[in-house]
Amino acid sequence: MKNSLQPEFKVIRSNRKSLAIELGHNSMKIRAPYQMSDAEISRFILAKKDWIREKQLLLSKKSPPKHQFVEGEKFLMYGEEYPLKFVEKQPFALKFDTKEFLLNSRDLHRAHILFKAWYINQAKFSFPKRVEDYASKYGFKYKTVRISDAARRWGSCSSSGSINLNWRLMRAIPEVIDYVIVHELAHTRHMDHSTKFWELVADVMPNYKTYRIWLKEHGYMLDFLAES
Repeated sequence: MKNSLQPEFKVIRSNRKSLAIELGHNSMKIRAPYQMSDAEISRFILAKKDWIREKQLLLSKKSPPKHQFVEGEKFLMYGEEYPLKFVEKQPFALKFDTKEFLLNSRDLHRAHILFKAWYINQAKFSFPKRVEDYASKYGFKYKTVRISDAARRWGSCSSSGSINLNWRLMRAIPEVIDYVIVHELAHTRHMDHSTKFWELVADVMPNYKTYRIWLKEHGYMLDFLAES
């Protein structure tokens, strides 16, 4: 489905009651009810065209950082920046020593793959423990914790209690990671965004709005792209 706006948009239908727009850096998704016609969707987009253009302009000014993998370049972890240093003949292709990232010079050609794998492994080690800590303290019950590679979804919770957390959150400040965890744990009791859901989130994390806003304003920086 197309219109005159850029970028072109994709309609995703589901068992929902209202329309919603999701804007990415080069994408636009329209989430619509199954029964809504294409004509109704087009009218909705036309009515929102000024808002869409404004948001697209803001997004164009918030481009994710593209890494070049040069010595001294900074990489995020838990919201802090750490420099990259090239080394020779270390046992691991990529290592973090609490002060800097150490990369074997011979592995520079696959640095992007190594960094992504490193973030994912750290998330697999760190996130389940953080989930368990909150669940134990506040009496939440969940099934499993999985690490997600979703492009623009920080977390999700299935009806069976399986929680997915985006590995890119390893680049965020710890409080933001905890907010996403609390958000998904709250979904184990309320599978919606009702008043009761947000009250539960606030009970666990009274200042959650600060970190929700942080994600909206700075989430684009958590993406991990290589210079093409």
